[in-house]
Amino acid sequence: MNEPENKDSDLIKTPPDQQEPVYKTIRDDNDGLTVAILDAVASVSERDQDELPPLYTAIDVDYLNKTIASLGDDSMGIIKFAYVGYVVEVHSSGELKIW
Repeated sequence: MNEPENKDSDLIKTPPDQQEPVYKTIRDDNDGLTVAILDAVASVSERDQDELPPLYTAIDVDYLNKTIASLGDDSMGIIKFAYVGYVVEVHSSGELKIW
């Protein structure tokens, strides 16, 4: 049985030349995770939210919301994914970073 190879190019990594994210905030639970991500990416990319592709083209939004909610604020869970040329890093603690 052949195991699929994990290639470094298949993994989402923080860009090595960036020591700090280009955007960092603590999200407001009242706005919701999806809105917070879209606001952050729109701000960084200097685009309107309606100019961005739907977030579900980059990640399963239901999975993202359920996973982050199930981890709770006290855990150290992090989900990273690529979206419109940026790496989005969502922390269960409420922190949101864009690289």
